[in-house]
Amino acid sequence: MYLFNNDIRTVLWFAVFPAVLAVVVLVVGVKEPAHSQAKLRAPLHAKEIGQLPSAYWLVIIAGTVLTLARFSEAFLVIRARDVGLALAWAPAVIGVMSLVYAASAFRQASSRTKSARALCCFLASSLSSRQTCF
Repeated sequence: MYLFNNDIRTVLWFAVFPAVLAVVVLVVGVKEPAHSQAKLRAPLHAKEIGQLPSAYWLVIIAGTVLTLARFSEAFLVIRARDVGLALAWAPAVIGVMSLVYAASAFRQASSRTKSARALCCFLASSLSSRQTCF
């Protein structure tokens, strides 16, 4: 945003390129498996929702509460703005926050398992947060 003088429309146009690339990868690279023509029953009907066990509802409630943690990004950007940081640096604030999250997740993952999978997760998280910065 800094390079484009806070012109959000121009900045968001840069999101078109990864979106188009993702669609191309899906169309070209993902092959749909053959489906049988058997009639499929819906896995769950509306009247059966109330019969789900309480453990299911606890997971739903916990997931909902944990999703609220994403509001911290908005509060961080608001706080950065309050202390005088230009609006153009808001994506960088979110990117730094994502890098911190990725680093903490990497540390937890690497302390539990010493595998290349933890490194791959860290790199993927870092790259996705870098895309947010630019």
